[in-house]
Amino acid sequence: MAFLESQISPRITAETDFEIVHPARLKLYAAGGQLEQVFGDTPPLHRVNLAHGVRSKSDFQTLIDAFYVCMFTPYVGLRVKNWQDYQATSTNSRVLQVTGTTYKLQRKHTFGGVSYYRDIKKPITGKVAVYNASNALLSSTPDYTDGTVVVATGTPAYWIGEFDLPMAFTDNSWKARLEVSTYNLHIVNDPIMLEEILL
Repeated sequence: MAFLESQISPRITAETDFEIVHPARLKLYAAGGQLEQVFGDTPPLHRVNLAHGVRSKSDFQTLIDAFYVCMFTPYVGLRVKNWQDYQATSTNSRVLQVTGTTYKLQRKHTFGGVSYYRDIKKPITGKVAVYNASNALLSSTPDYTDGTVVVATGTPAYWIGEFDLPMAFTDNSWKARLEVSTYNLHIVNDPIMLEEILL
């Protein structure tokens, strides 16, 4: 199966709220109500309801067309911009060596002196620059389909740029309906859910 390197309109996703889910957290309540937790070793999962971003018939038709393409062709998913978290900066990113001169772009999340590094899989074409620890720009060749970068010389420390999430439709059926109010507002009450996929 292939991944479609096309982005859902950022205008649609600008009106939505993304969820961040730990897909393998088990909560156990012991005697007295004490919470005990078991965390599986899985990456975070992002979800979004695109219905909240539909503001026109054109928006709605775009999502229907994307559904047909992702469900009935060899393409399993597409790019989605999360406006809450789409930028890598000198302080919130890292470049991790994979092998030789190949490195993985990562997003760094730090709180209380502890950091979690999330692999970025879909950087935006033409929006990736790699720097060393002295803030010097390095010559690099990013792979915009998998989030790796080959660095010609030098040791990279961080990157600056933008990225999307690889996502697929959560449900196997389309149930959403476009409604128009008396104020000519376009509304979709049924969810149009997408979730991040691992590539």
